[in-house]
Amino acid sequence: MTENLAVNILRSNGFLNDEAQSVLRQEFRDPATYNAILQSIAFGATSRSEIAQKSLVDSRTLSKYLTVLEDMDFVVKEHPIFAGVEDLENASRGLYRIADPYVKFWFRFLASNSTLIMTQQEAISEWAAAVEPFFADFAAGTFEQVCRQYLTRLHFSGKLPFHLTTLGRWWRNGTEIDLVGADHDRRHCIAAECKYQNQKVSIRVLRSLQAKCEQLPVAEDAVFHYWIFSRVGFDDALIDLAAKDPYLHLVGMKQLLD
Repeated sequence: MTENLAVNILRSNGFLNDEAQSVLRQEFRDPATYNAILQSIAFGATSRSEIAQKSLVDSRTLSKYLTVLEDMDFVVKEHPIFAGVEDLENASRGLYRIADPYVKFWFRFLASNSTLIMTQQEAISEWAAAVEPFFADFAAGTFEQVCRQYLTRLHFSGKLPFHLTTLGRWWRNGTEIDLVGADHDRRHCIAAECKYQNQKVSIRVLRSLQAKCEQLPVAEDAVFHYWIFSRVGFDDALIDLAAKDPYLHLVGMKQLLD
């Protein structure tokens, strides 16, 4: 799989090497500003102020470009779950992410790389040096989206213990929870962490998640079901705890993709 990705994307004559830039050239007369904005988001800028700073686009005109990118489905603007009307109507609030994983990959790893990679071995070597060390961090957002789809499937198949009326990310004042869901009264809730990392998830992740849930604007008597998703699995202590706790759910890659 990695070899195929390296050859088809990183190699200069790979059929996916220049696809993202070709689309931008077709859609925009002068794609330079859009390139700068998308590259800043691909490297981790999410708020308007961060995007303006990293892309060097004047904050007074940035809104126009972001609106175009939203309308064309290049970027998605997100608000935290439970956001009020004031937050939703305030144009300066919300966080941005690139909608398509391939476009995000291109702007993260290829947009500023002018090296001509002609052979399969060169592509594999470049992947090992320039992509692999940063891939877990890059893929975390996409992994989170897959976990959200998994919970959505359980919801619509009636396999969750209550009816969800909302599901999404939550953040406030530097604290973030990957996924939060709730019923209409916010008395029955889901809180999830999605870990695309190279080590097994420990019980500390659960304790951190439980502590963050205390900040959520839910009913005082809210009952939480905790979900933890992991790329490489869980340590023994967390597995033992999940076997005893019906409100703790552990999901590995095999179960996630079945």
